[in-house]
Amino acid sequence: LKENLAVPVDSLIARSYLEVVDEAGPVTQQHETFVTLQIHAGRSARAVKTAGGGDEGACEILRRELAALSTKLVSAEVTVDGALTPRLVARAIRTGFDPACRESLARVGSRAPGRDGTSIANAAPMATETSWSAYRSDGAWHRTYWIAEWPRIDADPDFLAPLMLRTERMRTVSLTMEPVSALKAIRSVESARTSAAADEELRNRAGFVTTARRLREQEALASHERDLGDGHAFYRFAGFVTVTATDPEELERACGEVEEAAGRSFLDLRRLSGEQDIAFTYTLPLCRGLR
Repeated sequence: LKENLAVPVDSLIARSYLEVVDEAGPVTQQHETFVTLQIHAGRSARAVKTAGGGDEGACEILRRELAALSTKLVSAEVTVDGALTPRLVARAIRTGFDPACRESLARVGSRAPGRDGTSIANAAPMATETSWSAYRSDGAWHRTYWIAEWPRIDADPDFLAPLMLRTERMRTVSLTMEPVSALKAIRSVESARTSAAADEELRNRAGFVTTARRLREQEALASHERDLGDGHAFYRFAGFVTVTATDPEELERACGEVEEAAGRSFLDLRRLSGEQDIAFTYTLPLCRGLR
Protein backbone atom coordinates (compact mmCIF):
# COMPACT_ATOMS: atom_id res chain seq x y z
CA LEU A 1 0.00 0.00 0.00
CA LYS A 2 2.84 2.40 0.89
CA GLU A 3 4.50 1.75 -2.48
CA ASN A 4 1.34 2.71 -4.42
CA LEU A 5 0.58 6.00 -2.62
CA ALA A 6 0.38 9.03 -4.91
CA VAL A 7 1.77 11.32 -2.19
CA PRO A 8 4.99 11.08 -0.14
CA VAL A 9 4.82 8.47 2.60
CA ASP A 10 6.11 10.96 5.20
CA SER A 11 3.44 13.56 4.37
CA LEU A 12 0.74 14.36 6.92
CA ILE A 13 -2.09 13.08 4.72
CA ALA A 14 -0.28 9.79 4.01
CA ARG A 15 0.55 9.20 7.67
CA SER A 16 -3.06 9.91 8.71
CA TYR A 17 -4.43 7.57 6.04
CA LEU A 18 -2.06 4.73 6.96
CA GLU A 19 -2.91 5.11 10.65
CA VAL A 20 -6.63 4.77 9.87
CA VAL A 21 -6.00 1.67 7.76
CA ASP A 22 -3.85 0.08 10.47
CA GLU A 23 -6.42 0.76 13.18
CA ALA A 24 -9.32 -0.52 11.08
CA GLY A 25 -7.75 -3.87 10.33
CA PRO A 26 -9.36 -6.44 8.03
CA VAL A 27 -13.16 -6.67 7.83
CA THR A 28 -14.25 -10.21 8.61
CA GLN A 29 -17.45 -12.07 9.27
CA GLN A 30 -17.93 -14.39 12.20
CA HIS A 31 -19.59 -17.71 11.43
CA GLU A 32 -20.73 -20.31 13.94
CA THR A 33 -21.90 -23.80 13.02
CA PHE A 34 -23.81 -26.04 15.40
CA VAL A 35 -24.93 -29.63 14.84
CA THR A 36 -27.74 -30.59 17.21
CA LEU A 37 -28.83 -34.18 17.78
CA GLN A 38 -32.19 -35.29 19.18
CA ILE A 39 -33.58 -38.78 19.77
CA HIS A 40 -37.28 -39.62 19.69
CA ALA A 41 -38.37 -41.09 23.02
CA GLY A 42 -41.11 -43.25 21.51
CA ARG A 43 -39.12 -44.65 18.59
CA SER A 44 -36.08 -45.25 20.80
CA ALA A 45 -38.03 -46.87 23.65
CA ARG A 46 -36.65 -50.36 23.06
CA ALA A 47 -33.04 -49.17 22.82
CA VAL A 48 -33.47 -46.97 25.90
CA LYS A 49 -34.88 -49.89 27.87
CA THR A 50 -31.97 -52.11 26.81
CA ALA A 51 -29.51 -49.40 27.93
CA GLY A 52 -30.97 -49.30 31.45
CA GLY A 53 -34.25 -47.45 31.01
CA GLY A 54 -35.35 -44.01 32.17
CA ASP A 55 -33.19 -40.92 31.88
CA GLU A 56 -30.03 -42.96 32.36
CA GLY A 57 -30.83 -45.21 29.41
CA ALA A 58 -31.86 -42.26 27.24
CA CYS A 59 -28.61 -40.43 28.02
CA GLU A 60 -26.60 -43.54 27.14
CA ILE A 61 -28.34 -43.86 23.76
CA LEU A 62 -27.79 -40.16 23.12
CA ARG A 63 -24.11 -40.52 24.04
CA ARG A 64 -23.71 -43.39 21.57
CA GLU A 65 -25.41 -41.46 18.80
CA LEU A 66 -23.24 -38.41 19.50
CA ALA A 67 -20.08 -40.52 19.31
CA ALA A 68 -21.20 -42.04 16.00
CA LEU A 69 -22.11 -38.63 14.58
CA SER A 70 -18.79 -37.14 15.68
CA THR A 71 -16.92 -39.96 13.93
CA LYS A 72 -18.85 -39.36 10.71
CA LEU A 73 -18.19 -35.62 10.84
CA VAL A 74 -14.47 -36.18 11.31
CA SER A 75 -14.42 -38.64 8.39
CA ALA A 76 -16.06 -35.90 6.31
CA GLU A 77 -13.15 -33.59 7.30
CA VAL A 78 -15.36 -31.45 9.54
CA THR A 79 -13.53 -30.13 12.60
CA VAL A 80 -15.46 -30.98 15.77
CA ASP A 81 -14.63 -28.99 18.92
CA GLY A 82 -16.74 -31.25 21.10
CA ALA A 83 -20.16 -31.24 22.71
CA LEU A 84 -21.36 -27.97 24.22
CA THR A 85 -21.70 -27.68 27.96
CA PRO A 86 -25.12 -26.60 29.34
CA ARG A 87 -23.79 -23.05 29.72
CA LEU A 88 -22.61 -22.95 26.11
CA VAL A 89 -25.95 -24.30 24.89
CA ALA A 90 -27.63 -21.51 26.86
CA ARG A 91 -25.23 -19.01 25.27
CA ALA A 92 -26.11 -20.21 21.76
CA ILE A 93 -29.80 -19.71 22.50
CA ARG A 94 -29.28 -16.36 24.23
CA THR A 95 -27.24 -14.87 21.37
CA GLY A 96 -29.86 -16.12 18.93
CA PHE A 97 -32.47 -14.01 20.69
CA ASP A 98 -30.16 -11.04 21.28
CA PRO A 99 -26.90 -11.00 19.26
CA ALA A 100 -25.85 -7.74 20.96
CA CYS A 101 -24.94 -9.65 24.12
CA ARG A 102 -22.33 -11.73 22.29
CA GLU A 103 -19.41 -9.43 23.14
CA SER A 104 -20.28 -9.07 26.83
CA LEU A 105 -20.60 -12.84 27.24
CA ALA A 106 -17.27 -13.30 25.45
CA ARG A 107 -15.55 -10.85 27.82
CA VAL A 108 -16.87 -12.68 30.87
CA GLY A 109 -15.71 -16.01 29.45
CA SER A 110 -12.22 -14.69 28.66
CA ARG A 111 -11.75 -13.38 32.21
CA ALA A 112 -13.25 -16.41 33.95
CA PRO A 113 -13.06 -19.57 31.77
CA GLY A 114 -15.24 -21.46 34.23
CA ARG A 115 -18.04 -18.97 33.51
CA ASP A 116 -17.88 -19.28 29.74
CA GLY A 117 -21.40 -19.06 28.35
CA THR A 118 -24.38 -18.30 30.57
CA SER A 119 -26.79 -20.09 32.87
CA ILE A 120 -29.87 -21.88 31.56
CA ALA A 121 -32.02 -19.39 33.48
CA ASN A 122 -30.58 -16.55 31.36
CA ALA A 123 -31.05 -18.22 27.98
CA ALA A 124 -34.47 -16.70 27.30
CA PRO A 125 -35.03 -13.02 26.44
CA MET A 126 -36.31 -10.50 28.97
CA ALA A 127 -39.14 -9.33 26.70
CA THR A 128 -40.63 -10.27 23.32
CA GLU A 129 -43.16 -8.83 20.89
CA THR A 130 -44.70 -10.49 17.83
CA SER A 131 -46.24 -8.83 14.78
CA TRP A 132 -47.58 -10.24 11.53
CA SER A 133 -44.22 -10.15 9.78
CA ALA A 134 -41.54 -9.79 12.48
CA TYR A 135 -40.51 -10.91 15.94
CA ARG A 136 -38.78 -8.68 18.49
CA SER A 137 -36.70 -10.04 21.37
CA ASP A 138 -34.84 -7.65 23.67
CA GLY A 139 -32.84 -5.36 21.36
CA ALA A 140 -33.15 -7.39 18.15
CA TRP A 141 -35.74 -7.65 15.37
CA HIS A 142 -36.10 -10.90 13.42
CA ARG A 143 -37.93 -12.19 10.36
CA THR A 144 -38.02 -15.90 9.56
CA TYR A 145 -38.51 -17.54 6.17
CA TRP A 146 -39.23 -21.11 5.13
CA ILE A 147 -37.16 -22.47 2.25
CA ALA A 148 -40.15 -23.51 0.13
CA GLU A 149 -38.13 -24.78 -2.83
CA TRP A 150 -34.56 -25.93 -3.28
CA PRO A 151 -32.71 -25.83 -6.63
CA ARG A 152 -34.60 -27.55 -9.44
CA ILE A 153 -31.56 -27.52 -11.69
CA ASP A 154 -28.16 -29.14 -11.38
CA ALA A 155 -26.27 -27.08 -8.81
CA ASP A 156 -22.65 -27.01 -7.69
CA PRO A 157 -21.77 -28.08 -4.12
CA ASP A 158 -21.25 -24.41 -3.24
CA PHE A 159 -24.70 -23.29 -4.44
CA LEU A 160 -25.41 -21.79 -0.99
CA ALA A 161 -22.36 -19.52 -1.14
CA PRO A 162 -24.31 -16.35 -2.06
CA LEU A 163 -26.57 -16.78 0.97
CA MET A 164 -23.93 -18.03 3.40
CA LEU A 165 -20.87 -15.99 2.42
CA ARG A 166 -21.73 -13.09 0.13
CA THR A 167 -23.92 -10.91 2.28
CA GLU A 168 -22.88 -9.03 5.41
CA ARG A 169 -26.36 -9.04 6.90
CA MET A 170 -26.92 -11.01 10.09
CA ARG A 171 -28.74 -14.24 9.27
CA THR A 172 -29.19 -17.74 10.61
CA VAL A 173 -29.75 -20.71 8.33
CA SER A 174 -31.03 -23.99 9.76
CA LEU A 175 -31.62 -27.41 8.26
CA THR A 176 -33.58 -29.96 10.30
CA MET A 177 -33.41 -33.58 9.12
CA GLU A 178 -35.17 -36.72 10.30
CA PRO A 179 -34.29 -40.21 9.02
CA VAL A 180 -37.17 -42.20 7.56
CA SER A 181 -37.31 -45.99 7.71
CA ALA A 182 -36.56 -47.78 4.44
CA LEU A 183 -40.02 -49.40 4.29
CA LYS A 184 -41.82 -46.10 4.85
CA ALA A 185 -39.60 -44.35 2.30
CA ILE A 186 -40.26 -46.98 -0.37
CA ARG A 187 -44.01 -46.79 0.21
CA SER A 188 -43.89 -43.01 -0.02
CA VAL A 189 -42.04 -43.07 -3.35
CA GLU A 190 -44.31 -45.76 -4.79
CA SER A 191 -47.36 -43.75 -3.80
CA ALA A 192 -45.91 -40.59 -5.34
CA ARG A 193 -45.07 -42.37 -8.61
CA THR A 194 -48.54 -43.94 -8.82
CA SER A 195 -50.15 -40.56 -8.22
CA ALA A 196 -47.90 -38.89 -10.80
CA ALA A 197 -48.66 -41.57 -13.41
CA ALA A 198 -52.42 -41.25 -12.87
CA ASP A 199 -52.21 -37.47 -13.07
CA GLU A 200 -50.14 -37.65 -16.26
CA GLU A 201 -52.68 -39.97 -17.90
CA LEU A 202 -55.52 -37.57 -17.10
CA ARG A 203 -53.52 -34.64 -18.49
CA ASN A 204 -52.78 -36.54 -21.70
CA ARG A 205 -56.45 -37.39 -22.17
CA ALA A 206 -57.34 -33.74 -21.73
CA GLY A 207 -54.72 -32.72 -24.28
CA PHE A 208 -52.34 -30.94 -21.91
CA VAL A 209 -48.67 -30.76 -22.86
CA THR A 210 -46.11 -32.27 -20.49
CA THR A 211 -43.89 -29.43 -19.30
CA ALA A 212 -40.16 -29.60 -18.65
CA ARG A 213 -40.85 -29.02 -14.97
CA ARG A 214 -43.11 -32.08 -14.72
CA LEU A 215 -40.53 -34.15 -16.58
CA ARG A 216 -37.89 -33.14 -14.03
CA GLU A 217 -40.23 -34.09 -11.19
CA GLN A 218 -40.78 -37.53 -12.74
CA GLU A 219 -37.04 -37.99 -13.24
CA ALA A 220 -36.43 -36.97 -9.61
CA LEU A 221 -38.92 -39.59 -8.39
CA ALA A 222 -37.28 -42.27 -10.52
CA SER A 223 -33.82 -41.25 -9.27
CA HIS A 224 -35.06 -41.29 -5.69
CA GLU A 225 -36.45 -44.79 -6.16
CA ARG A 226 -33.11 -45.99 -7.57
CA ASP A 227 -31.26 -44.47 -4.61
CA LEU A 228 -33.51 -46.34 -2.17
CA GLY A 229 -32.93 -49.54 -4.12
CA ASP A 230 -29.18 -48.99 -3.79
CA GLY A 231 -29.51 -48.72 -0.01
CA HIS A 232 -29.21 -44.95 0.44
CA ALA A 233 -30.98 -43.41 3.42
CA PHE A 234 -33.99 -41.15 3.07
CA TYR A 235 -34.61 -38.05 5.19
CA ARG A 236 -37.47 -35.68 5.81
CA PHE A 237 -36.03 -32.19 5.97
CA ALA A 238 -36.97 -28.54 6.23
CA GLY A 239 -34.87 -25.40 5.93
CA PHE A 240 -35.39 -21.96 7.46
CA VAL A 241 -33.67 -18.57 7.34
CA THR A 242 -33.91 -15.90 10.04
CA VAL A 243 -32.73 -12.36 9.28
CA THR A 244 -31.81 -10.20 12.29
CA ALA A 245 -31.37 -6.44 12.66
CA THR A 246 -31.42 -3.73 15.32
CA ASP A 247 -34.54 -1.84 14.15
CA PRO A 248 -37.48 -2.30 11.74
CA GLU A 249 -35.99 -0.13 8.98
CA GLU A 250 -32.70 -1.98 9.00
CA LEU A 251 -34.60 -5.28 9.07
CA GLU A 252 -36.43 -4.38 5.84
CA ARG A 253 -33.15 -3.53 4.12
CA ALA A 254 -31.47 -6.67 5.42
CA CYS A 255 -34.36 -8.88 4.31
CA GLY A 256 -34.18 -7.42 0.81
CA GLU A 257 -30.48 -8.28 0.55
CA VAL A 258 -30.92 -11.77 1.98
CA GLU A 259 -33.87 -12.51 -0.33
CA GLU A 260 -31.72 -11.46 -3.28
CA ALA A 261 -28.83 -13.65 -2.07
CA ALA A 262 -31.21 -16.59 -1.65
CA GLY A 263 -32.40 -16.10 -5.22
CA ARG A 264 -28.80 -16.35 -6.43
CA SER A 265 -28.62 -19.63 -4.48
CA PHE A 266 -31.71 -20.88 -6.40
CA LEU A 267 -33.83 -20.92 -3.23
CA ASP A 268 -37.46 -19.83 -2.94
CA LEU A 269 -38.03 -18.15 0.44
CA ARG A 270 -41.53 -17.80 1.89
CA ARG A 271 -42.10 -15.42 4.77
CA LEU A 272 -43.82 -17.22 7.65
CA SER A 273 -46.38 -14.50 8.27
CA GLY A 274 -48.55 -14.74 11.34
CA GLU A 275 -46.25 -17.19 13.13
CA GLN A 276 -42.98 -15.31 13.39
CA ASP A 277 -42.50 -16.09 17.10
CA ILE A 278 -42.80 -19.86 16.60
CA ALA A 279 -40.90 -19.78 13.31
CA PHE A 280 -37.97 -18.00 14.96
CA THR A 281 -37.39 -21.00 17.23
CA TYR A 282 -36.84 -23.14 14.12
CA THR A 283 -33.47 -21.44 13.63
CA LEU A 284 -32.32 -21.99 17.22
CA PRO A 285 -30.23 -25.15 17.86
CA LEU A 286 -33.27 -27.06 19.15
CA CYS A 287 -34.07 -29.55 16.35
CA ARG A 288 -37.37 -27.81 15.57
CA GLY A 289 -39.16 -27.18 12.29
CA LEU A 290 -40.44 -30.55 11.07
CA ARG A 291 -44.19 -31.01 11.21
